[in-house]
Amino acid sequence: MPQAILGILPQACVADVAELSRLETGEDRSGMFFAARTFAFKMGQAIAMVVFTSITALRPGMTEVLPGQYRTTAVVATVTCLIGASLFLLYNEKMILSRIEELKKQS
Repeated sequence: MPQAILGILPQACVADVAELSRLETGEDRSGMFFAARTFAFKMGQAIAMVVFTSITALRPGMTEVLPGQYRTTAVVATVTCLIGASLFLLYNEKMILSRIEELKKQS
């Protein structure tokens, strides 16, 4: 589920926004939109690797990872997924799609 929400849906949102921008401005800047999305996605992956590795890294004097470290990682992952999913509540797909249809009819 998180992979679908945070991996697939942003692509569809960016495609809609790029289409709307093209219709409003007459300039096709879809490459710029997808480049920005890819940069943000890669930055998120890098931050996630640093955060989750830091949580489960062995501390000096430790010989094994404690179960609590894995639980903490699971809690942090769940919270960040919920934050990402809740950000999609701000995306007004109906408004964007209706504006696209309106602009296509005018053309």
